[in-house]
Amino acid sequence: MGRSGGAPHALACAALLPGRTARVGALVGLAPQDAADLDWFDGMTEADVHAGTSSETTAACS
Repeated sequence: MGRSGGAPHALACAALLPGRTARVGALVGLAPQDAADLDWFDGMTEADVHAGTSSETTAACS
């Protein structure tokens, strides 16, 4: 099981290890930032938007 940023990793492990995986759970998975009609920051507080768009965060995720 993976949640948030760990959800894609859980799905990848299940896909790459089918003989060792019976089930996989992905909770609160991330959506692609360039998805059509998606407001990535909708519902976020101003502090969360700032944290998600700061140059430090962007560099750490590159």
